[in-house]
Amino acid sequence: MTNAYDKLPLVVSGKTVVHPCLEIMGLSVTPKKLGAAAYSRFYDAFASRYGASMTHYRLNDSATWKKVAPKDLRKLPGWFSDAGSLAAPLLGIEFHGDPVGDAPRPPFFQMMFVHTYPEYPRGMFRIALPVDTIEDDPTNFLALVDDAMAEFPIHWGTAGHAFYWQGTDTTIDKYATQWVGRHIKKHPGLSTGDLFRWGLFVEQGLASIGWLTFLGDTLTEAIGGRKGVLGAAKAAGIEVREYAAGVALRAAKLPELGDVNRKRDLPGHRAVGGIVAPLFAPVEKLRNLSVRGFDDKDEALAWLRRFLP
Repeated sequence: MTNAYDKLPLVVSGKTVVHPCLEIMGLSVTPKKLGAAAYSRFYDAFASRYGASMTHYRLNDSATWKKVAPKDLRKLPGWFSDAGSLAAPLLGIEFHGDPVGDAPRPPFFQMMFVHTYPEYPRGMFRIALPVDTIEDDPTNFLALVDDAMAEFPIHWGTAGHAFYWQGTDTTIDKYATQWVGRHIKKHPGLSTGDLFRWGLFVEQGLASIGWLTFLGDTLTEAIGGRKGVLGAAKAAGIEVREYAAGVALRAAKLPELGDVNRKRDLPGHRAVGGIVAPLFAPVEKLRNLSVRGFDDKDEALAWLRRFLP
């Protein structure tokens, strides 16, 4: 990896607080019960590759990390065949592989369902991996993406460079927020990594573009369906990967950070932006989306729309 990646971690008193990572983020509006098998497959794609290295987990209603036992890796698949879990308005779990329980870092898995309001079912899934997972060959990473997304009931989502950070200290968190903001402003290929904020916004419309941008069939229908997306992508020189419930637009051969100071503005991402622009959430909705690292709403809006025409 280049020196640009070396400058991204935030280290405080010898402990890395903010990690750069490669993420796969899938956001859905399909209720747990209807998407149970597909949701479980997303997790299985992660667990089959990284489950043996997971050391700690915690549930959505707990602030405490617990040591992983083999049976704990089967919690999530079990939930999708359990009537009580499927009916729960809130359901979530996180796994990480650091020897220290309260020092989570990639590889990392996160799932959260918010079904508090039946009319707004939200399913949020995230895999975060170290940036050196991809050197010059994305084959293995794309195999993980394809496995995770094969049946996932995607509404929209992204994959590519992001930050991983779980705040616990008020003083450090304030500085970490500034750190994230500083770097995402400089590197347009970086995302905030804030799954929960993206997930609670999901039904409003597309709000981000990544190295891979996932579009569910409901969204693609608004821009000509799969046939229309494939035609527009071909004309723009963009690769399309197809899944049971949607597609992924691939902006470049490899994930890129970009650099506004050096005018590396990621033309492939802009080409994707030209295709998906009609699917973006309205400006008045985007203004209400809090973006970690921005205090000014106009700056946050400009960042959200940075790849649009």
